[in-house]
Amino acid sequence: SAKSHARKHLKVPKKAPAKQRAPWTRGQQRRQDYLKDEAYYDNDDHMAEDPYANYPECVPMHEWQTASYPNCNALHVMDLDRAAFVANGFFRDVWAVNETTGAGPEQLAVKTLRLRDSSKLDYDARNYHRHNVDAIVHERLTAAPRVMNIFGYCGMSIVVEFANGGDLGDALSDGNTFTKKERFQTALEITQAVSDLHNFNQKVPAIAHSDIWHSQFVRTKRGFVLADFNRAQFLFWNTTSNTNSCPYHYQHSNGYQFRSPEEYSYQAQTEKIDVYS
Repeated sequence: SAKSHARKHLKVPKKAPAKQRAPWTRGQQRRQDYLKDEAYYDNDDHMAEDPYANYPECVPMHEWQTASYPNCNALHVMDLDRAAFVANGFFRDVWAVNETTGAGPEQLAVKTLRLRDSSKLDYDARNYHRHNVDAIVHERLTAAPRVMNIFGYCGMSIVVEFANGGDLGDALSDGNTFTKKERFQTALEITQAVSDLHNFNQKVPAIAHSDIWHSQFVRTKRGFVLADFNRAQFLFWNTTSNTNSCPYHYQHSNGYQFRSPEEYSYQAQTEKIDVYS
């Protein structure tokens, strides 16, 4: 039949050869093996909050790098019964609250740990540390016009200005209707924000954001400002060289496309990863 004739002359393509994978290092294999160890994977103790613990030559540049400055009363007096849920990220929920500040009535944003069944969102030391770092960076950069303002911090909660214009990711996904002038202005605002973060110390950078991407820039009345410092790293001074800060290792690269090459390869990192991102 015509069907059997066609089947007889049908050319079946050969199976494509498997792509050759680059050889792994022992460290990479060890990290891969850890993924099979559920107890290890669920335990965040292996994610050191202090990457300089084994490097005595690396010391804090400032007292605030190892301190905490909560002002819990600022949160306790807020009328949170009228808080309205706005959005959330992986780590926190965002609530809108109307309060009176020194500038008069103002809508603020309260960020709290997400109420989700996840071992990574527990009320544990690591998450307390992340909130504390976030609050300290906001406070240190109070004078920076391209960094979000902070109004309070306590435990697992932080109060910041409300960004009613969404983030840069929203702006880019809405058809990207920026004019040439708006593109230039946005790029300038983003550059100024990262510059403020790296240069406010005046000597050498004391903070690396470590999580720069478009969703970290939110639109306020002043334009786009930088926010979310819960993954930030405080850079310590290298007493051996006495000329620069110590590089550090962040345990997990959070495999997004905007990460720097040294993050993916688990190499030593500095504030320069922010510039790359």
